[in-house]
Order: sequence, then structure tokens, then C-alpha cells
Amino acid sequence: MRHYFEDKKGASAVEFALVAPVLMFILAAIVGYGMVFLTAISLQQLGADVTRATIGGFSVSEKRELAAEHLAVARREYVLINNDQVVVDVVYDTETETTVVEIAYDTTGHPVELFRGLIPMPANTFTVRQSISERTT
Repeated sequence: MRHYFEDKKGASAVEFALVAPVLMFILAAIVGYGMVFLTAISLQQLGADVTRATIGGFSVSEKRELAAEHLAVARREYVLINNDQVVVDVVYDTETETTVVEIAYDTTGHPVELFRGLIPMPANTFTVRQSISERTT
């Protein structure tokens, strides 16, 4: 019986079994939050690109068309963003000559949803607001 208690052959397996769930949780958190941050940064960049694309429009309708065209072209550049779930709103303030572009993105069906029950995640809708002034001083 003494030999049974002194045997250390399975100690590494037991230690790994105790540590593995914590390591897997940390790995899932890194991957999940990495996807959240990549999506948020991609939306910020997409918002800036769409806002810059609207500068050539003379009216709000032209600015909206330019935004939609740029969004269609940018579809290939942002791998984690499904353009079918992107809602773009363009507002032009004639008094200040400022174009404001607001982008809302619904993450339903996004790969980050795989981690929702495992780690705390942000809301399902990301919103980005960008503005550009056409006034020259």
C-alpha cells in the first residue's frame, strides 16, 4: 500500500487537469475580446473611410449614394464585418457645413457570439459616429 501512495506517475496529469480549464478560459477570453476589438477598430476605420467618401457630394442624397457605394467597395477589406448588417445614416448640417456619418452594426451571427455565454461581452450593436467639415477658413 505504501508504494501506491508514493507513486508520482500521474501527478503531471492531475496538475494539468487542474490548470487546463483556467488556461482554456484565458485563451477563449483573448480570442473573444480580440475579435471584439478587431470589429470595433474595423468599424471605426470603415466609418472614417465612408465619411471621407461623402466629401464629394453636393447634396445629402449624393452623400448617401457615395457612402453606399464606398460601403459596397469596402466589403472585401473588413473580414469580420458583414455589410448586410451595417446601417449607415448620413446627415449634412448646412449651417456648419459638416457631414456626420453614423454607422450601426448588429453583431448577430458574428463569430464573437460563440463566446457570449463564456465571457462577458458588449452589447449586440456597435455604433460609430464620424464627422467631417467642408468649411475652409
